[in-house]
Amino acid sequence: MIPLLILVSSYATLTLVFLLSRTRYLESANKRARYAMSIMLVATGISHFTSSEQFVQMIPGILPYPETINVISGILEFLLAIGLLTKGYSRLTGAATAVFFILIFPANINNALYGNEVPGGLNSIPYYPWIRLLFQPFYIWWALWSASVLPPRGK
Repeated sequence: MIPLLILVSSYATLTLVFLLSRTRYLESANKRARYAMSIMLVATGISHFTSSEQFVQMIPGILPYPETINVISGILEFLLAIGLLTKGYSRLTGAATAVFFILIFPANINNALYGNEVPGGLNSIPYYPWIRLLFQPFYIWWALWSASVLPPRGK
């Protein structure tokens, strides 16, 4: 839930900055969305190191070296955040971010099945690990839309 709140509140803040300042730099909704996704990825990347035990528990038991997978995931989130903001690489990185969200989905399913504590979650809400699964398609869509990988509406 915290990643979703970071994503949406970052986008809202950047939109407010644009509306108040009318800076052309933030004129594009996609650009504001890429910045918001980058902020979310940095925050979740940091949490891979500050709450590593929770992330390690999410990794399905059939995968070897869960601690290493956790570290690699955190580093990948930092790299994706940078790539989304790098001119000339944002479309490719948007697609890679969507693939990353697809690849980590089994960890979220594993977490829901075994009822582990959710990093950045609201674990007191009944069925929260299951509700959280609904956010993943939204993150995938956001990554693709923000990086202009998806075609504009009506085309």
